[in-house]
Amino acid sequence: MKRFLAIVAALCAMVAIYAVAAPAGQQSVSPTKLEKQIKSLTKKVKSLRRSVVQIQGVIACFQGVLPVHQYVDYVGGDPANPSGFYNTTALDVPQDQAVGRAFLLVINSKCTTSSSTQHFKSLRAPAAHH
Repeated sequence: MKRFLAIVAALCAMVAIYAVAAPAGQQSVSPTKLEKQIKSLTKKVKSLRRSVVQIQGVIACFQGVLPVHQYVDYVGGDPANPSGFYNTTALDVPQDQAVGRAFLLVINSKCTTSSSTQHFKSLRAPAAHH
């Protein structure tokens, strides 16, 4: 009988150790924590929607792209003073539209008024990734 009680006691001890050390099952999310997560995601979605509207406004202003060349040591003149030549830089749109060292965006003139530039002012440069 002592042997039987010793085995039962050992089994009870093993079950108790297992119950304490075993990992918990699926953890439930409390309703308040879930509500906080939903509010946070809703806030992020609203922010992203505002950004999309701003970007769409900027894109609507673009009409095209022009290739340009920059010239250095370009000789310019002052019409009021014909002998007043000076060195400057210049931009030129080449006749061959496919070739250019740089490109300029062509923006709709309706987008250059002070009230319509809000789209451009609201955009920020992307953060640099190192």
